[in-house]
Amino acid sequence: MPPPVSLRKPVASTATHARSGAYTRRVVRLPINSPFGDSPVWFVPETDSTMDDARALVAAGSPSGVVVVAGYQRRGRGRRDGRVWIAPPGSSLLFTLALHRDDAPRPESYPIRTAVAVASAVEALAGFRTLIKWPNDVLVPGPSERGSMGARKLCGILCDYRDPWLCIGVGINLEQESFPAEVASTATSVRAQGASVPDRDRLLHRTLLELRHNEATWHAAAAERLWARGEEVLVRSPAAGGMEAGERQIVIEGIAPDGRLLARDSPTADVLYLAAGDLAGFGLGILGP
Repeated sequence: MPPPVSLRKPVASTATHARSGAYTRRVVRLPINSPFGDSPVWFVPETDSTMDDARALVAAGSPSGVVVVAGYQRRGRGRRDGRVWIAPPGSSLLFTLALHRDDAPRPESYPIRTAVAVASAVEALAGFRTLIKWPNDVLVPGPSERGSMGARKLCGILCDYRDPWLCIGVGINLEQESFPAEVASTATSVRAQGASVPDRDRLLHRTLLELRHNEATWHAAAAERLWARGEEVLVRSPAAGGMEAGERQIVIEGIAPDGRLLARDSPTADVLYLAAGDLAGFGLGILGP
């Protein structure tokens, strides 16, 4: 990996305005380039959503690989409608990477590819083990032997593909020592794990590099870290992969090369390929995302 760089100071007092219709945002360029096409990385102290900002930037002509980092998001989004990402100012690493379809082969694999990148970066810089909960969460293992029971969410990822752009939003909990009551039993942060909080600039850089270079390795890395593998869980899913919409019990088998979840609803049943859904463990103390 290249040596760490600092994002704490802008390159200069230069700024750009991203315009998309009536949307305008002033952003400051940081002294690092994205490993995707050597594109710029921009910082906003406060915003509604880094994903909205990234879409405005590419609409205004920014290149594939552009990144927007925020100190605080007022309306960060979760993967499902109505869910929000709650993070006090300065407590988390919040960013969105925008990739053109030419630079994002198999965009359906990017939620779990990004989770692998975050997991690898956190393990390298914070020094504790992580799990990946399909399709888009990074967890810290619980106290059980496998770590599934009592696992807590460290990072959430939202991938939004609107041809020709894939926007990848990431939120990693770093500094929080407590959480709102509704997620207090299922969320965690680097600090809450008793680890030293890595410099967020190094963590961003490492995460982007991991994602840029994990095309050939993400599948094995995801399988190694897969939450609840071999365990029975409840899946809430739309109609896909041979399943009707609704809820059913499945046993997690693994991850397909395209990022779909492999599962069975009985030991002798055919393998199901799930493209979308939410998983909940029986007594495992975590709901997703």
